[in-house]
This record gives sequence, C-alpha cells and structure tokens, in this order.
Amino acid sequence: MVRIEQLFPLHLEKIQKVIDRYPNVKNYVWAQEEPRNMGAWSFMLERFDLVKLSVCSRKYYAVPAAGSSTRFKKRHKAVIDSVFTHNE
Repeated sequence: MVRIEQLFPLHLEKIQKVIDRYPNVKNYVWAQEEPRNMGAWSFMLERFDLVKLSVCSRKYYAVPAAGSSTRFKKRHKAVIDSVFTHNE
C-alpha cells in the first residue's frame, strides 16, 4: 500500500520508482474513502497512465456525508474491505 500525499504537481517519476520496486504486482487499486465522483479518483484518471488503475471507493453520491454515523461506518467498512478483496 502506497499513500500519495501530493497530487499536484503529480510526480510521475517518483511514483514510477515505487512501482518498479514491486515487479510482481498484478493489480493496482486506487483506494479512497470519498464517493467515486468526489476525491482524487477523477484527477488520477486524467493524469495517471503509468499502470492500469482500478478503483475501490464508495459508489457515486450527491453529497459526501452519509447522514448518520451508522450509515457512514457501514459504507466506510465496505470500502476498506473491498480494497483487500479486490481482484480483476
């Protein structure tokens, strides 16, 4: 798991060095807690082409807030779980 702290400017050469350190990786997954239509996923789709990325995030929502802590915890857990069970 790699955390990208700075999205702009996106340092592709630094990211490539990290990718090169793991030659046996089969699937690259962008994980974010925000809904798919929010957060950095759309930014990465337009600017990142070093490897094919799939995404694990909450589905599309009109607002980022779940409206209740119970609903938030359920959605949050589903996203985290999907990162570790994601296969393509």
